Amino acid sequence: MSGKDAHNYKVLFSEQGSISYWFKNKTDIRNPKGGYYEWVYILLQSEDFSDSQIRKYFNINNSEWQRFKKNHFPTWKDDKYDILAERGPKAFKIWKEAQVRSHN
Repeated sequence: MSGKDAHNYKVLFSEQGSISYWFKNKTDIRNPKGGYYEWVYILLQSEDFSDSQIRKYFNINNSEWQRFKKNHFPTWKDDKYDILAERGPKAFKIWKEAQVRSHN
């Protein structure tokens, strides 16, 4: 691997380590009804972002966040990895399709 290729890989990897790589707008987690898209949460959890990082990036207050988690992922603590395995690929597909639409 050339030095330039190594640098490009390092830049790409560090960009993916930021929520803004995945979601440029801090409103991207909000659905039209004022709630939150579950798939956004699933995708970011699949990429190892913590609840705290996600909540802070999207400017969501703690009580609102806890309500979202309780209502949409009541068994998260016990079933996190099963949920991510089942729903992660679909969340990535939704994100990828959104990227294609935004570039056309």
